[in-house]
Amino acid sequence: HREDQALVAYDRARDLDGLRFRAPSALNQAIAEVCRSENVPFVDVVSAFRKASPGGILGHTLLMEHVHPNADGYRLLAQTFGDALRDSHALGTDWPTEREPTAAQADSLYELTPMDRATGALRIALLKNDWPFTSMPVAQPYTPRTPAEQMAWALYHREGEITTWERAHVGLAEQYVTAGRLDLAAAEYRTLALAYPTSVSPFLRLGQLYLQAHQPGRALPWLARAQAVEPTTQGTAMLELARQPVDSAAVRP
Repeated sequence: HREDQALVAYDRARDLDGLRFRAPSALNQAIAEVCRSENVPFVDVVSAFRKASPGGILGHTLLMEHVHPNADGYRLLAQTFGDALRDSHALGTDWPTEREPTAAQADSLYELTPMDRATGALRIALLKNDWPFTSMPVAQPYTPRTPAEQMAWALYHREGEITTWERAHVGLAEQYVTAGRLDLAAAEYRTLALAYPTSVSPFLRLGQLYLQAHQPGRALPWLARAQAVEPTTQGTAMLELARQPVDSAAVRP
């Protein structure tokens, strides 16, 4: 339990690394000195990451391997810069603090689904199964178990029709619909709606999904957005259906 000594040793190892993927301590020190001399706010991301890491040592809590942040790491990175912008009044003094999202709300803003997380985990597992991470690669560094992991595997290997990120999300959503998990299917389609705001398809799929679940109120905004993107006969018909009065007893809570 000598975290302080371990931290010094890890920092020293990074600075002496012959494969310079990461900035050495001297570069970060130079940035901090320039910020002080020019009276520019210095955003100490390293300290923020260490504070959120066990023992102050960066690891899998926030990093995918040794360089790139994972989803939690990127959220912390954005939050750290956001706090600096607020505290320095770089964007003015009228900062809407009450509107700052919680961690759960931030996650929902970009709809990172289990398949997306599995895709990242798969790529990192394969990356770390080779030099310079190991000199002893294993035959199977990643075993897909859940439907999301299996779809990530199919996407990586371009199996069948799963040749693009979009098709992988649609394919998984269709599996969820067949299994009766409309909530999980909706998450996959919402991801596509965020990624492709000028494509009518994910909005129509979401509207159809909520109509199928007898939730016309939730279908309406998505169908309206579909019509705003590209008016279609299908969209018009579903929008009219969603606007029809329904028996409240038949609508799911």
